[in-house]
Formats: sequence, structure tokens, C-alpha cells
Amino acid sequence: SHMVMMSYRHIKASHFYVAWFILPALFFIDWKAVRSVPTKVVSIIVCMFVFLVLTQGPEHLGPLRLPFRYMAFFQIFLVLTVLYFFDHYKKNHTPKYKSFCFAGTLFILDMISCVQFPNKCIYIGISFISCLYFGLRIAQKNMSAVQWIIITVLFTIFSRGVGGFHNGAMPDWQIFPRVSAE
Repeated sequence: SHMVMMSYRHIKASHFYVAWFILPALFFIDWKAVRSVPTKVVSIIVCMFVFLVLTQGPEHLGPLRLPFRYMAFFQIFLVLTVLYFFDHYKKNHTPKYKSFCFAGTLFILDMISCVQFPNKCIYIGISFISCLYFGLRIAQKNMSAVQWIIITVLFTIFSRGVGGFHNGAMPDWQIFPRVSAE
């Protein structure tokens, strides 16, 4: 989870957490039922791949400078695409092996987070339990809008309450950032 900036020093890249929002949907989509995709979804998928390519772009080429800026746009289109598939192609019955794969993936991601941030193991454990519970609940039952709102509010409050501090190694968001002499 590190990137090399224009100064060729490593900085933390803390924008890879979008996977927490799409993991439940990826495991519980009936991919065999996806036969044709509407044009509006194809355009979103094309935008997603364009921004994915832009995240891999050169660091020193004029307007393509700082390619990690495009990561947020890639993630927005990725979430929209996966949520569309989850809404239209959700499985009626979830096999146990998919639930185990979901739980195992969350567990591995949390162990990696515990290795990176050993001082936040308790909060990471709480987030693992809550993501596992709510992910399985969302996948197995049809929920009302009120339940969706309650889950969203709980996750929002919890993530703001246990979130990390400002990363001082992250450069300021400017059009032409200063290149450090370090």
C-alpha cells in the first residue's frame, strides 16, 4: 500500500479501502445469470476501465501527472457497476461455500491490516465482525430501506470514530506539487 511519488520517495496510499464495500456484492452475484448488459452499464464499465488505465499512467507527462488522482474515479465507477450487478443478479439462495469464501477473504484482509497497524487490532477486529455480519445479512435477506440506512449510518459513524489521523507523508493536493529535496 505504498506508492512512489515524483520525489521518488514512498508515501502511503490510503485509497484502497473501497474493496470493503464491494466484497459482499462480488461473492453473492449470480454471474451465470448475466447474459446481456444494457448500454448504460457498458458505458459505466468503459469509464471504469479508462480510469483504471489512467491510474497506471506516467508520473511526469503534463496533465497525466500524479496518476493516483484517478483512483477515486475508478473506484466510483467500480462501485456503481458492482452495485448494478448486485441489484439485478443477486442469488436467491447463497451456497455455504460462498459464505466461507467471503469470510475467509475478509479475515485475510483484516490480518494484513493488523500487520500494517498493530496498534489498531481491536478496531480492525470489530470492523471484521461487523463487516462479516452485515455482509452476510445483506446477501441472504431482502432488506428494507430503513435497514439499509441504519447499516450505512452505523458504518459511517464507526469509520469516522476509529479512522486514522491525517497522513503527513501525503503531499498537498495542488496542480503543481513541490518536489522535495529528500
